[in-house]
Amino acid sequence: MQTACSGEVGCDTPRQEALSASSSLHLLGNTEAIWETNPPTSGPHYPVPPRGGNYDYTLSNLEQVAFLESGGVIIQFLPNNKNVNLQQLRSFANQSVIVSPNQTLESSLVA
Repeated sequence: MQTACSGEVGCDTPRQEALSASSSLHLLGNTEAIWETNPPTSGPHYPVPPRGGNYDYTLSNLEQVAFLESGGVIIQFLPNNKNVNLQQLRSFANQSVIVSPNQTLESSLVA
C-alpha cells in the first residue's frame, strides 16, 4: 500500500472510528440503513460477506461492512482518477482484500 500512497499523492492521516451500536445487526435483501461514515466501517450488514478480489462496481454498504466484519480489507478508489495506479492497486486483491471503485469517496483512495 505504501507505493499507492507515494509520490505526489499523499495519504490522509489514518483514523480509527468507534464501533457502531448496530454493528451486530444482520440484514437481508435491499434493506434501508444509515451509516455514520462513507465508506462505512461498521454498522448493519449482510450475514454473508462477498468474496475477496477485484470488482468493477461499487459494493453496497451492506456488502462492505459484511466483508470488514469477516476480517477483510477493502481498498476503494475514485474511478477515472489519474493519480491512482489501477494496475498496481488491483495487484493487492486476494481472498482477504477487495479492490473496488467508489464514486462517492471524498478522497481518491481509501483503505
